[in-house]
Amino acid sequence: RGSKRNAAGGGYKRRPTTRNPLAMKTPGRIDSSTILGWAIGVGAAAQIALHVLEPPLAITWSYAHLNRYPAMGWVALLLATLLPLLTARLERLPAAARPPAFLRAPELLGLAAALSGIFLLVGWFFPSKAVSLDASAFAVEVWKGDVSTHRWYLTITTFSALHKGAEALSGVAIPARDFVSVANTALCGLAFALILGSASLLTRTRFECATLTLLSWTALGNLQLALYYMDIYPLVQLALAAFLFSGLRTIERDGHPVWPTLVGTVGLFFYQGLVLLLPALLLLLCAALRRPAGGRRVAVACAAALFLCAMATIPGYGAPLAFGPLLADLALDPTRPLGLSAESNFLPFSYLWSPVHLREFLHTLLLIDGVGSLLCLTTGGILTARILRGDFLSSAAVVLVLAATVVGYAFVMDPLWGAYRDWDLFSYAAVPTSLFGGYSFVAWCRAHPQWRGPLSGLLLAASLVHLAARLNAIELEAERHTEESPMHLQFPEPETSPTQATATQ
Repeated sequence: RGSKRNAAGGGYKRRPTTRNPLAMKTPGRIDSSTILGWAIGVGAAAQIALHVLEPPLAITWSYAHLNRYPAMGWVALLLATLLPLLTARLERLPAAARPPAFLRAPELLGLAAALSGIFLLVGWFFPSKAVSLDASAFAVEVWKGDVSTHRWYLTITTFSALHKGAEALSGVAIPARDFVSVANTALCGLAFALILGSASLLTRTRFECATLTLLSWTALGNLQLALYYMDIYPLVQLALAAFLFSGLRTIERDGHPVWPTLVGTVGLFFYQGLVLLLPALLLLLCAALRRPAGGRRVAVACAAALFLCAMATIPGYGAPLAFGPLLADLALDPTRPLGLSAESNFLPFSYLWSPVHLREFLHTLLLIDGVGSLLCLTTGGILTARILRGDFLSSAAVVLVLAATVVGYAFVMDPLWGAYRDWDLFSYAAVPTSLFGGYSFVAWCRAHPQWRGPLSGLLLAASLVHLAARLNAIELEAERHTEESPMHLQFPEPETSPTQATATQ
């Protein structure tokens, strides 16, 4: 059958096969998708087991304290069992395959208000606890209204003015620590709404959008900042979320590049660390240039950014373009090198590759976004390879560049209080890592749908178990965890005059 008689020789001539050799399965051979699917599942299960068993490793602060409630171990196992079954069922519903709705400004603001109300209610009764002095120092600076830390000069100026305005309108004195915490709750509510907006732009179905959104919302680095938290990092979280949403809208919906450009440039005056947005912004502007009238739109965006940057010095210095005095004040900030390096705020090169730092960095990622980090290393590697093969100006490439920049910064930056006490210095990295890791996962599942339902539930279970262990538990056993992650802060010795030195001798 399938042969044709050869009239010349009387024999039979077999037709050449047209079967795709890539589709032919070798008996006993496991394909790469199966290996990757099992790797994700085992990685998520290992994170759950790490929290349930709580082994006494050299560093425990990234996974400890699930068992502060006796029943939580059983709840964790229940989540790991039932959530994969539930998501596998939900994934097959017709509604799950519908395209996600694109949220417009009124809908985003309404969602942000609702989320802010929830965060405020929960955070009022269960507020985030500080493990270093930075939070109180930030509130004191807002109360005084006198900028002493110019790395976030415009944030202090804005918060202080709003604080005084709120006191004038209410007629009562409002503690600055409460004002900062309530304001941060509103910022986080808006950031979470924009994360949902970014997920709707990246995904194709409602199930994908829900998976990506929930994995990002449940990352500890994102959620912990929303619960009555008192420091600057919710503003940074909002800046990253706003940049990604407006940037993805520029690529996917032909939005104007002026909005991500303003976030990436004017944001520097609110927090100096937002310089991390610039590599992704450059990539985004290159993508915008390919659009119709792209050159004109990019020129308008850059002109608006230059104008507002020039005006940004007026509140603090009374004149536009006062960059000289601002840079001079930045040089006098109390962030002069006080850590392991006497010349820089970055870690010494020899320390970067030490087992101590590699271990602390691993636990920092596990604390902030363990599930997102797992997905960045697995399906994220496949997506990264695709981007490097030529998909440079895509939405995924913008998220990848931002995630790589922020994680790279977390790797080289010296946390003066130690990695444990300075966890929030890198908390906002959860925004791009959760979005890139989650998007790479849902994109990989399009070609391998058999993994979509069960793995989505298992990953969400791992994220929820981590929240049960570490949410509002940062301060628990702080003394022991500080010994595991000692401070890097080193004050310079006071200079001794020759007379004092002789007297001492």
